[in-house]
Amino acid sequence: MNITARTALNLIPLDLGSQPVFLCIDDTMVPKSGKKFEDVSKLFDHAAHNGSNYLNGHCFVSIMLCVPVWNQNRIRYVSVPLGYRMWLGSESKLKLAASMVRQAMPEPARKKNVIILCDSWYVKKDLVCLVEEYKNLDLIGSARADSVIYDLAPELSGNMAYVTAPKKDSGSRRLFFSTILPEQLQIFCAWQEKSPLNRTGSDRMQLHGAEP
Repeated sequence: MNITARTALNLIPLDLGSQPVFLCIDDTMVPKSGKKFEDVSKLFDHAAHNGSNYLNGHCFVSIMLCVPVWNQNRIRYVSVPLGYRMWLGSESKLKLAASMVRQAMPEPARKKNVIILCDSWYVKKDLVCLVEEYKNLDLIGSARADSVIYDLAPELSGNMAYVTAPKKDSGSRRLFFSTILPEQLQIFCAWQEKSPLNRTGSDRMQLHGAEP
């Protein structure tokens, strides 16, 4: 794999050396009509349009290296297959793909920017965590509709925040964010007559008259 990657990288002209290269991850299924083949298994094919989403066959995870070249005064990317591995079920396709990227990275690691391209199946922790292992590695991939995304927790500031909502019988409701509770406010009684103060949940507001 490393020899193939080195050969592909040598195709890049010097004036395109700053352009990114791509590592493309995908998997493909090879259906089998019989069941006596070695390591054949029942596989789920989300792209099947033959009335059944399952087939007997083999599943291969592949990795390609795409490098920029000149073609008729335009930049084109040449795709060079680096390797295929058959999924045997003993480890997930995510871990299989991650190990293939690690095997391929020694050569592209000297490039300024290497980007993994993959579909939503591979945008998971086992593959995404690779961007933390290599300073020049990034990832672009679509997210599944049921993906759960967590942001890093912000540093504690010591200030509390509250969310309140006005009571409405119908229609949409608006949320209000505040660092002070309505009960803690001291405000003129005129708030009841003006918008938007009269929409902030008057049943929770304790009114205090103005000091003489």
